[in-house]
Amino acid sequence: MEQKDSAGLSWLSLALGIVLLASPALFAFPDDEVQRGVAFVGGVVIAVLSGLALLTHRRWEGWFSFPLISLIVGAIVFIAPITLRYNGDDAATWAPVLVGVAVAAVSFAQLWRYTA
Repeated sequence: MEQKDSAGLSWLSLALGIVLLASPALFAFPDDEVQRGVAFVGGVVIAVLSGLALLTHRRWEGWFSFPLISLIVGAIVFIAPITLRYNGDDAATWAPVLVGVAVAAVSFAQLWRYTA
């Protein structure tokens, strides 16, 4: 049962990574390479880590490293608009902030389930 719940959280994290990856097209980001780069790299890393976690759920006991790395990446994606001084009035700011918080929360839940 717990393995299925963890897989559901990994699927959610994968979906969040895809949303972040697609956010420049979905929300018409400005032509700023840094904002688009953060969304692209963050989305790819989150999606790849989530996909790897889904593939290794049943085979590898130490899979907790994927949510731990995703937690760190989620925090970086959350902090990027603040540290890189994005314009606070557009989706280029809010998409990474919201996805970063959501990924960090999902990753924390996965780590909590693993350690409990």
